[in-house]
Parts: sequence; C-alpha cells; structure tokens
Amino acid sequence: VVAADRGYLNALSDEQIIDCDAANHGCEGGDPQIALTYVVDQPLVAKSDYPFNAGKGHASQCALNEAVASASQIQSYLYVQPCDETVLMQAVARGPVVVAIDAYCDAFMQYSGGVLSDSCVDVTGAAAAGTTTVDAVCEDSLNHAVAIVGYGADGKTGLNYWIIKNSGGSSWGEKGFARVLRGGGIEGGEGKD
Repeated sequence: VVAADRGYLNALSDEQIIDCDAANHGCEGGDPQIALTYVVDQPLVAKSDYPFNAGKGHASQCALNEAVASASQIQSYLYVQPCDETVLMQAVARGPVVVAIDAYCDAFMQYSGGVLSDSCVDVTGAAAAGTTTVDAVCEDSLNHAVAIVGYGADGKTGLNYWIIKNSGGSSWGEKGFARVLRGGGIEGGEGKD
C-alpha cells in the first residue's frame, strides 16, 4: 500500500510476525488473518532492523528491540471472497491481498523468472486417489502465505498472471516477486503492473 501511495517500497519485517505473533506458530504454521490482526495491534519495524532469518523463527521467541522505531502499521483489513478472480482483481487494484498457496514443490522453490504455470498440487494423482474436486485438493495443500500485489499479461506469451511478493527475499524469483499464471487463459494486454 505504501509503495502504491508514496512511490517507494517500505520493506517491513516478515520475521517480526514469525517470531513475535504469539497467536500463530512461527514457521510451524500460521494463519494470515491472525497475522494481519497482529499488525493492526503492533506496528512493524523495517526489515533491516529485524531481518528474515530463512525460516528459523519460532513463535514467542521474539527478539524485537523495543528501542527500534516502528516503520508501518495497518488500521484494518478486509476479507476477499474466495474463488472469484473478478473480485480478487478488483481487490488487488485497490491494494495487496494476502493469499495462502502450496509452495512446497520444486516449481515454486526454484522459480527464477517467467510466468509460473506449474502447480505444486498433484490434481491428477489426487483424482486417482478418490478426491473429487480441485478445491478439496488445493485446500488441503495450503502451507505458505504470499501477497498478490498486481496482475498483468506477458507481452511475449500473452499469458495472464498475478504478481506475488514472497517473503524469501530478493534472491528468490524476480527480485523477491513472481508472476503466477492467472485464470489459465490467454488474453490481450489487460493488467495492472
């Protein structure tokens, strides 16, 4: 929101939420809604003041220095209706949207650029095992939160994509961001980069 409003990316501490949000479970799992409630109650510090330590955080092992100045805080957040890309596009046009994804597969972890169209979820294998819907398979596989910060269409391939910001730092993906296939279709040039 700050980047869209003021023209610069205010890099905030992911690690503060992982370590200091006692209502969640650090790197053992958490809920984005609970994390957003934490940020309503507790201002975040800059990433440089409390850097990400590659997933070694544990809830209630907060090392936040009280003398460090707060960098940002949110006043509120809204819940976006799931499974409706039109509603999601409208929400992303107003600001970032936190979503849960399945990130534990090579396609995501080793992503280095382009439009990511591989899924971490083995829908074919799940169907063979008796799971009847893609939604049921995907819901059981949610294990990582990212922020959708924009959308667009690739000029070369025409693939529609979401722009996501990951917490892994600028060495992952496209400087900490990824373009993930949106809607599965090809459309001409719409988007908000």
